[in-house]
Amino acid sequence: MRPVILRAKPVNAIVGNPPWITYNKTQAVVREELERQSKERYQIWDGGRYATQQDIAGMFFARCVELYLEPGGRAGMVLPHSALQTGQYRKWRAGKWGVLSVDLGVRRPWDLDRIEPNDFFPVPSCVAFLTRKDPPGKPLPRQADSWRGNHGGPFTKEPVQLTDTSGEYASPYGERARNGATIYPRPLFFVNEEASTALVQAANTVSVSPRRSAQEKSPWKELELPDLVGSVIEADHVYDIHLGETVAPYMLLQPLRAVLPLSKSTGQLVKSEDGWYDVDPLSLGERMRRRWRVTNELWDDNKGTNNELSLLENVDYMRKLSAQNMRFDAKSGVLYGASGQPTAVAYAQLNAVVDHSLFWLETESLDEARYLVTTINSQKLSNLLKPLMPKGQFGARHVHKHLWRLPIPEYDDSDSLHVEIAQAGEDAAAGAKVLWDEIRAEREDKGQSTSVTVARREIRKWLSESSEGQRVEELVGRLLGG
Repeated sequence: MRPVILRAKPVNAIVGNPPWITYNKTQAVVREELERQSKERYQIWDGGRYATQQDIAGMFFARCVELYLEPGGRAGMVLPHSALQTGQYRKWRAGKWGVLSVDLGVRRPWDLDRIEPNDFFPVPSCVAFLTRKDPPGKPLPRQADSWRGNHGGPFTKEPVQLTDTSGEYASPYGERARNGATIYPRPLFFVNEEASTALVQAANTVSVSPRRSAQEKSPWKELELPDLVGSVIEADHVYDIHLGETVAPYMLLQPLRAVLPLSKSTGQLVKSEDGWYDVDPLSLGERMRRRWRVTNELWDDNKGTNNELSLLENVDYMRKLSAQNMRFDAKSGVLYGASGQPTAVAYAQLNAVVDHSLFWLETESLDEARYLVTTINSQKLSNLLKPLMPKGQFGARHVHKHLWRLPIPEYDDSDSLHVEIAQAGEDAAAGAKVLWDEIRAEREDKGQSTSVTVARREIRKWLSESSEGQRVEELVGRLLGG
């Protein structure tokens, strides 16, 4: 039965499974209409420019209710687990959807995260129920029925409290933390430096080739990029880059290298609408100008049909690269991973660019940075953070700025607990460095490689067993309670 027939004669019950796609995966003309309806008609759009990366399931549910469900009718749909508690569904959960109102409290939603196998849908799922009603709407309950069981049953359910992760930051650091730049596609930027084959090489230049990896995505992993292999570039345009894979608890590992269109004299991004592919050509060396043209042509020829961004707009999305001009100042700060178990490191001076797999924030002192890093690396914080993290395809992994919903106070050097935490972090960092130096030397003697996975595993194991790590847990426990 076609939906147009249902629209002519609405029904009293709807059961559905919406499309599991995001706004930015739809065709441009469709995406624009979906955005317009979400913002204007149903008023459930949340997240600003980032909202295009979110799924359309809530919008689909609202549209079906308006078109096909009669007043007083009931509906239930499978939705991503994020509908229960994350920010993108904040307005949707209110039950007031612009032109219509619903009662989302007609019965408790179902939390299906504990059903095994848990891969039937692309991400962990839930089920929400509603009744179409006159205003005002009623919000989603703050309890859900959590179903558990394996394939074939038996299944059990129990009520669980839901944690709304869309609340305000409880820590003043929430407004200060920033995500790194989207240095993507990686093969166009990340490089390995290599020995020059030229008899004479121009001063202050290096020979580079794309750094390839098994993690590259199509279509970039299929491109051979001959114009970028063995190219000579001004050394001033090759920068250290820190990513998630270069950060372990209390430690910075070896940075990667990338060619970026930052000014050869100041390290700043100098934009120009009339410039060389959005960049002021005077800020680039001659070789960098040629390379920037080649990479832009590769981007335009291979980016997705729905992607209307230029290469610079993609790299500097939300000014995530421009904002890092200050990274070249002699200031202290913190880097922490955007996903996985919370992992952070303090720095006294960072002459490097930060990738989007990390968040960064500057601090007034190195002690303040140590205080924050010690707190973030603690198992205490990790345990408290898990209920606040949205559940995606691989479970609760996205740290982002959710940790600042915990009551982490601003550093106060007159507070003895804060000072003790900073000192404990300094001791833990020193111990982690000694441990890692020993492990790295031992593995090199055996011909074994070292990696961030090994570093994180061994340092966390040491922290769980050492007096330094136990001191950290005791102090952070006092800070965060418990």
